[in-house]
Amino acid sequence: MSTILAVDQSTSATKALLFDASGHVLDKTALDHTQIYPQPGWVEHDAEQIYQNTLQVLRVLLARNPQQHGNLAYLSITNQRETFVIFEKDTGKPLHNAIVWQCRRGEPFCAALEANGHGPQVQAISGLKIDTYFPASKITWLLEQHPDLRPKLESGAALLGTMDAYLIYRLTNGAVFASDHTNACRTLLYDINTLAWSAALCGLFRVPRHALPEVRESSAHFGETDLGGLLAQPIPICGVMGDSQAALFAEHCFAPGQAKVTFGTGSSVLLNIGQAIIHSPNGIVTTLGWVYQGQPTYASKASSILQAPPSPGCATRCRSSATRLKPRNWPWRLRIMAGFIWCRPLLG
Repeated sequence: MSTILAVDQSTSATKALLFDASGHVLDKTALDHTQIYPQPGWVEHDAEQIYQNTLQVLRVLLARNPQQHGNLAYLSITNQRETFVIFEKDTGKPLHNAIVWQCRRGEPFCAALEANGHGPQVQAISGLKIDTYFPASKITWLLEQHPDLRPKLESGAALLGTMDAYLIYRLTNGAVFASDHTNACRTLLYDINTLAWSAALCGLFRVPRHALPEVRESSAHFGETDLGGLLAQPIPICGVMGDSQAALFAEHCFAPGQAKVTFGTGSSVLLNIGQAIIHSPNGIVTTLGWVYQGQPTYASKASSILQAPPSPGCATRCRSSATRLKPRNWPWRLRIMAGFIWCRPLLG
């Protein structure tokens, strides 16, 4: 029977899971990585440590399940979406720590763009607000503060991507440099109307567009990997999706008006709004749920950057009653425009 390997590269840890063909978890393991705080409000990860941790959790899983080596059908990847890294094209080695989605170092540049009236343009193209939660302003900061990096990106000696693109590049030994739409749409450099990198946004944030990965559908083929030499025969990489959108899909939120609530390092509500873009006037962003066979499904998203961990009781209740919201009898389009549902974990 075929089995499936999956990597969940999250903000706090990297997890590996082994599934059977019916989607049942056969085994899993996880390894935390270091949280780096250079100064208040700044957050970084060591991307090399994350890659080595990825190999290690896969190594542990394969060692515990030697009978499954010949049954592996493919590797899937889900990841923290807005964290990015610049790395060498030849070696895949990071040229700077990955800058994490929680990091606020791009705030001055964001404030300047807002003051100059760029907010409506950015929202119309990307669906997002100008905010340093997204990578673009922090890429601008990094290239300004480390002037040696820009020539490397412009010459093709270095590449820039979110964590999915970085892991795919390393796992394929540099054969594939690609991301999926659900990760690309969270960079503030991507056009949700054309489903491609935006020349206008790359120009606004002064990011070399050719240094960004090719964007593929989540179900596409992303090359093959022997997991750093762990397998005698390579397996395909397919099924690549940002973590929040992967949760929306996994909860079968396929119809407009269905939503999921996620509690983690941050918490979020993601609502399927169908195949038409709807912009909210109240700070809720518009993003992609997924793209399949060239057809986008859009979503509205509300997030908190940091939350207290939910109590076990709260987590259980949310899994059973609030993970998938089905607003059948109320005008969800109006509700998403007017406000959102607040879920507050119990601390006692």
